[in-house]
Amino acid sequence: MTLGTNIQQLRKEHNMSQGDLADALDISRQSVSKWETDTATPDLDKLLKLSEIFSVSLDELVKGADDTPPTPPDEQTKPSESSEPIKQYTIPADTSPQEPIPVTIKTGLETRQIAGIILLCMTFLTVLVFTILGGFLSGLIFSLPFLVCGLICLIAKKHVGIYCGWAINIMLIVYLHLATGSSYAMVFNPYAYQFANPIAVLIGWVHLIGIIILMYFTVRAFRNISVNWNKGKQTALILIWFVYVLLHFPYSRLFVDAAWGIMKSLVYMNIFLGIARMILLTALIIYTLNWCNWHKAQKQQ
Repeated sequence: MTLGTNIQQLRKEHNMSQGDLADALDISRQSVSKWETDTATPDLDKLLKLSEIFSVSLDELVKGADDTPPTPPDEQTKPSESSEPIKQYTIPADTSPQEPIPVTIKTGLETRQIAGIILLCMTFLTVLVFTILGGFLSGLIFSLPFLVCGLICLIAKKHVGIYCGWAINIMLIVYLHLATGSSYAMVFNPYAYQFANPIAVLIGWVHLIGIIILMYFTVRAFRNISVNWNKGKQTALILIWFVYVLLHFPYSRLFVDAAWGIMKSLVYMNIFLGIARMILLTALIIYTLNWCNWHKAQKQQ
């Protein structure tokens, strides 16, 4: 039996799916699938965790359980046909405790927590300085990025930079739309290059490049999330893609003029729709890539 076969057999004996085992090891389900098909080999630390989860030794995990039936007592004491005398040895049981696995225990504050405390202090100082200068409301507005990123550093345990990047990006979209009239969406409007301010168009291009970079690192960080794909989830993915395309469809074709006039009166409608489309597109790319990897793994099995 190969290592992959042993892992698959032990997983089924413990009534665990590939997704359950992947969550216990903090890896993707595709990695477990590659192990079981012997297209990849787990690292030593993962082998140790597998032996702990399945309550087997490393030797049993790698080589499999010894299915050789024990020799009957009569055959053990039966004299050999050889003329040499049989020497019997008593093998003492291994009563020594298993060698402990070193565990690193972190003490004190983590780097992200220290950064969060510093950002919260900068929030307080910004509000204080603007209040002294007579602009308390301006201080609240300018301190908002420090406050949000500080709270993210204290709360989130993983992907802190990505979460902070999205928070700053959303606030930047609102600020550029309300304060400067510039937007990343204007770069797709051919009339903007003729009638809009060239500096606003340049700001829109810079913002669009930043959004693309942020989306790339987000997809790269979350593309291996564990999803147990079934028919319902695959249908939901298709429906969400349909909703995303629908958000780009011209509203003038979907609503009467009266309804369209009501929507135009909502100042923040375009901002909210732009943010929703951006986040939805990123999530769709992540789950679509995850589904593609899952589909390839199903074909290999």
